[in-house]
Amino acid sequence: MDSNRTSKLRKIRDEIINLKESPLYKYRTQNKYFPVIGEGNHFAKIMFIGEA
Repeated sequence: MDSNRTSKLRKIRDEIINLKESPLYKYRTQNKYFPVIGEGNHFAKIMFIGEA
C-alpha cells in the first residue's frame, strides 16, 4: 500500500509540474518559479497548509 500511495503522489506531482494548460504556466516558467508540492509523511493524520 505504501508504494501505491507513493506512486500516486508522484504522479500528481509530475502532473502539476507539467501542467502546461494552466494560465500560470507561462509566467511561472518565464520567471523560473516552481510549484511548491510539499513534503512529509504520506500517512500523516494532520496536514498544515500555509502561504509564504
